[in-house]
Amino acid sequence: MTTKEYLGQIRKLSLMVEAKLDERYRLMSLACRITVPTDGDRVKSTPDPDKMANAVEKIIKCEKEIDVLVENLLDKRKEIISQIDNLENPSAYGILTYRYVQFLSDKEIADKMDIAISAVYKIQKAALMEFEKKYGSIYLKKSDVMEKDRHKYSNL
Repeated sequence: MTTKEYLGQIRKLSLMVEAKLDERYRLMSLACRITVPTDGDRVKSTPDPDKMANAVEKIIKCEKEIDVLVENLLDKRKEIISQIDNLENPSAYGILTYRYVQFLSDKEIADKMDIAISAVYKIQKAALMEFEKKYGSIYLKKSDVMEKDRHKYSNL
């Protein structure tokens, strides 16, 4: 896992939560459209006579998945924010917070920090290197480090 992928986990988990919430909304909408015959003359139009119970079961399952995803998101968010907070360079802190916690674009970051977009790229590159140096041992595998070293020395 690269540093960008590690920091990007907050965004990915946020998107997963949003997708599950959309799924739950869709399931609830479908459940509201399910009709149950009330008279004695029933025409069986579906092989599943207990549609409502199945819909409710799917909604409950979806809500449990949402709970797990939200818990994972909050844990990962707390962990990464804590790591970013411990960086010594204020510019690195700002760039990584804006990019990976607040999900701002390069233009939005440049506007917020009152710098050129090219400066955003430069500061972000340095910030990622600082973050990796400090926390890379947590998420980088030996194969990632070896590949990075091989690439670094092949450019000499």
